[in-house]
Amino acid sequence: MTTVGTAIYAVAFATVWLSIGASFIFLLVGFRAVEVELLESATIDGAGKLRKIFSIMIPIASPQIFFVIFLNITNSFKAFGQIKLLTGGGPANSTETLIYSIYKEAIMNGRFETACALSLILFLVIFVVTRIQMFFEKKTVHYQ
Repeated sequence: MTTVGTAIYAVAFATVWLSIGASFIFLLVGFRAVEVELLESATIDGAGKLRKIFSIMIPIASPQIFFVIFLNITNSFKAFGQIKLLTGGGPANSTETLIYSIYKEAIMNGRFETACALSLILFLVIFVVTRIQMFFEKKTVHYQ
């Protein structure tokens, strides 16, 4: 990886590739929970494919959709291995994330106080993102 644009896309692709299998399985379970009778009765009532997707399938699978979104956002904060193996934070620090900065400061530079401060910042960022997700969970997820 020698160009800035290529490096970030390679890391993003590897991160998506690592999580796509588990995401697919969880979403498959969620959409399999939709009863065929509901879809058949919607078809009899004249609902089209989009109406069935947005009015029946997504609300029933919303717990699994929320879980997959939550899992992928949380895993994106932990994208350390991909960066370490693919780019090492370079070129020109273009793929350096907060978790990689913590590693670099603590292990490579021996500056544990800076790594501790960065860890607290990472904790606060993850805490705020989690609170935002839980706020939207109450409004968008429908449990049966």
